[in-house]
Amino acid sequence: MNQAAGMLHSIEKPFVPFHQMYQRHGFAVRLMTPVEPDAIPAPYHDLLVHERDMTNTLAAWFNMRIHLRVIHMAVDGDVLSRMVTLELDSDNRPVEFGAIQIDLSLLDPTPRRLVEEARMPFGGILNEFAVEYLSQPAFFFRAESDSLMQKVFSISAGPGLYGRCNTLSVPSGRALAHVIEILPPMTDGNGGV
Repeated sequence: MNQAAGMLHSIEKPFVPFHQMYQRHGFAVRLMTPVEPDAIPAPYHDLLVHERDMTNTLAAWFNMRIHLRVIHMAVDGDVLSRMVTLELDSDNRPVEFGAIQIDLSLLDPTPRRLVEEARMPFGGILNEFAVEYLSQPAFFFRAESDSLMQKVFSISAGPGLYGRCNTLSVPSGRALAHVIEILPPMTDGNGGV
C-alpha cells in the first residue's frame, strides 16, 4: 500500500460508524474536506484542536453543564455505536453532533453500565470514574451541512461545519472509542451559537 492510499485508509476507518448510522437512517454523508488545524477559524480552533474530551471542553466554553441526546444506538457484542447530540442543560441547545463507536470490553462494570444506559456523555463518564485514556485527534475537517445536521442544529442549508475525527485509547494503546465530532455554526464569543 503506498503512502497516499495508507493515509486515505486511516482517514476513512473512523468514519465507518458514522457512514453506517447515516445509511440506517436513509441519509447520504456529505462531503467532508480535511482541514489543517492552523486553518480552522476561531472559535472552532479552540474547541477542536486539543487532546481533551469534548464534553468538558464544551461545558467550560459555554460555562454550563452538558447532557446527551441519543439519535440512534446499536450494540453488537462489546461494541456500542451511537449517533448523538451534546446539549446545554439550560435550554437543550445542541452544541455538538457526532457519532461514536465504543469498545465496551475496555470499561469496568459501572462505567460500562452507564455507557449502555446512554444518559450521560461518554467524556463525562470517563472523567467521573477516572478512566485513563489518551485523546488523539486524527484529523480535522469541514463538512457541508445535510438535512440531518440542519435539523439537529436548526440551521438552513449552506453553512460549512467544522469537526474532528478522534480516537480515545487506553494506556495499553487499544482503541477505546472512535469519535466524529461536528460543531454547529458559532460566533467568536463564549457561549454564542
